[in-house]
Amino acid sequence: MPRWLTGFLAGVGVGILAGLVTMFLTGPGHGSDVPAVVMFPIMRLLVAYFDLPVVAVAGVGLLQYPLYGAVAGLLKTWPRGIAVVVAVHVIAAAHTLSVLGLMSQ
Repeated sequence: MPRWLTGFLAGVGVGILAGLVTMFLTGPGHGSDVPAVVMFPIMRLLVAYFDLPVVAVAGVGLLQYPLYGAVAGLLKTWPRGIAVVVAVHVIAAAHTLSVLGLMSQ
């Protein structure tokens, strides 16, 4: 099996787990929005910059982790691939928190 496909499938599993954790932490409208921003920053950036409804960009959230896995599999080694993906995610999450005014001062 190609490495990118292995990474893609692993990303599907991680994405499902991230979605479940986000739903649990966010709660039915009474929890914090921060877990959703941290877990799915790219989707939330699209909502913030383009004033789109969350439903319109939900596909981005569904594909985020599988694409992370595929990219990690395409890079030369797994550790390097995972490091690049984690760095991109952390930068996107920090930027999103800053844009939405949720970052501590």
